[in-house]
Amino acid sequence: MKQHGLAWHFAFSYRGENPKIQDRVVVVPEGITGLAERAFQYNCFVEELYLPDSLEVIRFKALEHCKSLKVLSFSHNMKEFECNAINGCDALKTIIYRGTIYEFSCLETPGQTPNLEVVYCTDGQICFGKDREHYIDTLYFPGTREEWNSKHGPDDWRNRRCKKIVCKDEI
Repeated sequence: MKQHGLAWHFAFSYRGENPKIQDRVVVVPEGITGLAERAFQYNCFVEELYLPDSLEVIRFKALEHCKSLKVLSFSHNMKEFECNAINGCDALKTIIYRGTIYEFSCLETPGQTPNLEVVYCTDGQICFGKDREHYIDTLYFPGTREEWNSKHGPDDWRNRRCKKIVCKDEI
């Protein structure tokens, strides 16, 4: 039941305030490659959403205004969050990212939630907060210092928000 690589029938089954669908914890099955546009939009029941390693994209407004969503988990295979994919998820405080801090920092998430407090990654965590000078204590870059400097210039946000950047030639 996939169309264009997206699981349309699964994605739409959790939309809105359907009184028959009141799951608080949802584990999307392996094999699903994307969440369709507006798939969970305005769902007021889901508090935790665990996405499979096979998931690569969350489409436009797929999780928009999921007012109860507190935890979102996905893997390093995620390639794209489309615009406003998790916009308005005001209760979302925690992301569990099954990948490295560096991989997460490269993932573009336009128009997302401002209330996010922490992203747990396989090699540490990213902590957000108004009173924090650094979001990331240590970022491990999988290349050399020279590669870091050529790929991420001095104006790159990670240079300002990481307390320490460790490159593979410095370990």
